[in-house]
Amino acid sequence: MVITVAAILLAYAAYGADTPELSDEALALPAGTPVAVFTMADGKTFEIELFPDEAPATTGNFVELVNDGYYDGIEFHRVEGWVVQAGDARTAGREEYVHYIEQESGERGFGRGAFSMARLAAPKDDGTYEYKETSGTQFFVIKEGGEHLNGNFCVFGWVIAGMEDIDALSKGDTIEEVTIVEVPGE
Repeated sequence: MVITVAAILLAYAAYGADTPELSDEALALPAGTPVAVFTMADGKTFEIELFPDEAPATTGNFVELVNDGYYDGIEFHRVEGWVVQAGDARTAGREEYVHYIEQESGERGFGRGAFSMARLAAPKDDGTYEYKETSGTQFFVIKEGGEHLNGNFCVFGWVIAGMEDIDALSKGDTIEEVTIVEVPGE
């Protein structure tokens, strides 16, 4: 699947009346920057700046899933001190969405607020892991640390607002809706 930055921009170019308001942090970004706005069932929100220039296939895959409503109603199934994760098609009963994308290398290292697609890791005899090409629907956000993931996962976004709401997530918390919003220009 080849996805260009232009195709990604077309996917979220519609800026409708029910588009969520962006935070001051998002509005400070350059015009045209894509932001994923997550609204939780309890009304809390967080925003993630996406990096289509650095990870076009991964970003494009995520945007397609958002536009299809895939993440609406999905629960966070993994909440640990260092990470939160959601989007497993199998445990969500959405097997029709099971697919895998090729891993992109990405240019950014991991740290608090990093946004990435999950991959299956198989332990090796030497204590390291072999990572499988299983990225597709599951994403995760780093709450602390994450440097051990550098070189094995692609950071394709960064939390710019609402990190305190991510810190407060519990297993089973539900995503009401994810919307892709382009930072407006003048």
